[in-house]
This record gives sequence, C-alpha cells and structure tokens, in this order.
Amino acid sequence: MVIDASTTLAWCFPDEHSGYADAALVALKGKDAFVPAVCALEVANAIVVGERQKRIHQAEIARFTQHSLSAYDAAYLELAIRRNAPLAKLDRRLEKAAHLYEYLDLGAG
Repeated sequence: MVIDASTTLAWCFPDEHSGYADAALVALKGKDAFVPAVCALEVANAIVVGERQKRIHQAEIARFTQHSLSAYDAAYLELAIRRNAPLAKLDRRLEKAAHLYEYLDLGAG
C-alpha cells in the first residue's frame, strides 16, 4: 500500500483523527507500506510546525525538533554530517545547529 503524508499525519495529530486513516493502518498489518522519498521530510516538517503551533507537545515528538529546524533544513544538516562536508547556509537556525558541529560551519552566513 502507498501511504500519503496526510494519512500518516492523521495518526500523529489527535485533531486530525480519521476513520479512513485508522482503517488504512489496520489494512497494513503484516504488509509493506511504500512512500515517496519526500514523504519523510513532509511528515517531519508538519510535526515541527505542529509543535510550534502547540498542536503536539515536545514530549510526543522525535528528537529532530531539538534545534527547531524545518525538516528540510535538518536534511541539509544531516547530509553535511554524513558526508563530513562543509555546510553553506544563511538560515540562522541552521547556522546555530551547524555550529554544534564546528567542522561543518563555514562561518556566519
């Protein structure tokens, strides 16, 4: 089954509860689920935004909110860390997070 981000997010946010999403989850039992590569970023970003809007609490979400980065910015940081490559950036939150990994920081953007 191919799952879209809105179905996944209905499982994350109580105010988006959906009988359809619940039925999809039941139908997945013992089967494979498929998503496009962008789905992880879309879901992660929606969770970060949801946390900022107080729709979900910090204790309920994963570690990627640690630096208040968008999922997209977190993906750039993760790639730089994985490749041990310098990170060119102008975004202040990304700059602050990259600073924790000094070898990645090209200096103030």
